[in-house]
Amino acid sequence: MSILQSNKVIAIEEHYIDPNVTKLQEANTTNTRIRNPKMVSRMEDFGGERIEEMDGEIDSFISKIKSFNPEAMAEMKKVFWQGTEHWDTLLLERAQVSGTLVLSDFTRNAINIFKKK
Repeated sequence: MSILQSNKVIAIEEHYIDPNVTKLQEANTTNTRIRNPKMVSRMEDFGGERIEEMDGEIDSFISKIKSFNPEAMAEMKKVFWQGTEHWDTLLLERAQVSGTLVLSDFTRNAINIFKKK
């Protein structure tokens, strides 16, 4: 069974910055404006206050959706996911196309021009 066919999936994504990726990015760019320090600070903050803030937002969201009509939510979910039955294969096909394009001479040249700026 595909995860897309599951009825009990709620995904809540929180962005973060991995210190190793940060070091690699900083070592390979001369663009100091690439990262907003205030945003980076919030994304690197895994302290209690930040976790409490995220938990509060999650609780608020869950309280809100618990009040929605379950039948209406189920019908909306059907509509939103309509036409996605083939996504398991489509995503792999699209990833292959993206991989091919990123390795093209055109893309490599564009990246080299960008690096020289």
